[in-house]
Amino acid sequence: MRFEHIIQLNDPRQPQLPAVDAGAMFAALLRSAAQPQLLRPDLDAVQVLALGAGHWQRRLRFGGIEILDEVVADTEAGRLAQHTLAPATMAGMRRIVCLEQPAPGHLILRFIYEDPRAHERYEPEQIDILAAAWRHADIEQVGLLRGLLR
Repeated sequence: MRFEHIIQLNDPRQPQLPAVDAGAMFAALLRSAAQPQLLRPDLDAVQVLALGAGHWQRRLRFGGIEILDEVVADTEAGRLAQHTLAPATMAGMRRIVCLEQPAPGHLILRFIYEDPRAHERYEPEQIDILAAAWRHADIEQVGLLRGLLR
């Protein structure tokens, strides 16, 4: 399964949308990956294990669920990729966030979710619900990211 959506950050045709600097937004994305509790109020505990520049692992606990993931940041490409390592029921899932400038004055965040085993794990209607939940969470997180830029 692959699910993708975009969130518009800057659009010269929408002056009511406060303009965002691409470098500042990517810095906020990196900060939120290293400190996920900034964007995830439902996160009970986090342990970030630094592995190297732009590459680390995180252990996240949401209630009784503990997730281990690996995060890789590609600053030049404006890309942040998360790969779930554990638990086994979620292993293999990927979330990729790309900061893109498709045209002058435009800035978007592209969110890509990949789960090669989604059809084993979920019924088709559950996949639709999951995609809607991801989109909703991303919209909320972009609002929080904008708050980090102030």
